[in-house]
Amino acid sequence: MLQQRIILFGTGALFSVAVLDHLIAHELKPAALVLPGFAPSIPEGLGDTRVDTGVDVNPFVRASKRLSIPLIYLPESSQASEAPNIASVKADFILVACWPYLLGTRIVSAVGKAALNLHPSLLPDYRGANPVNTQIDCCEQNLGVSLHLLSQVFDQGDIVGQAGLEFGTRIPGRESIEAEAARVGTGLFLQAIRNFGNPEWRPRSQCP
Repeated sequence: MLQQRIILFGTGALFSVAVLDHLIAHELKPAALVLPGFAPSIPEGLGDTRVDTGVDVNPFVRASKRLSIPLIYLPESSQASEAPNIASVKADFILVACWPYLLGTRIVSAVGKAALNLHPSLLPDYRGANPVNTQIDCCEQNLGVSLHLLSQVFDQGDIVGQAGLEFGTRIPGRESIEAEAARVGTGLFLQAIRNFGNPEWRPRSQCP
């Protein structure tokens, strides 16, 4: 069992949830989950009562309750004020798996070792917010996943690890690609945190 504290940033979309599931399967329960945006408001007069929205509840919210993992909401405009909450987790690593905006230096530096992003393409190809659909539209056959350091430019941080995705003769759809990228990418992350501080930790610059 890896003795590392990590914070998982995600939207609760399929890719984020699949990464969380694989981390749990490898006995690496995040010390906190982070969602973009503001926490849901509580209607006046209900006090501490929470409104049950059933199946509409974000999967990260359900996972937080089921697994007893603290949940942090991080609106883009509140990064500076929320950075102490991230730092208070005393995590070693941030892992981002699907996130809608650039994380600033206050957040990135709030952990002890490194802040990393999983991107479902072989960077520098298919940077951007929707790489899986773009690859499908381009009939890309060289599918893969990249683990890279966060930087102040989207998807351009130094590469920590990359791996291809194998589907045999079948043509995968979006969900299959995201699920396999999450599985393989989580493996890259687990290997990376084992290697941190050792000669095997050798992030490399991306091609322009």
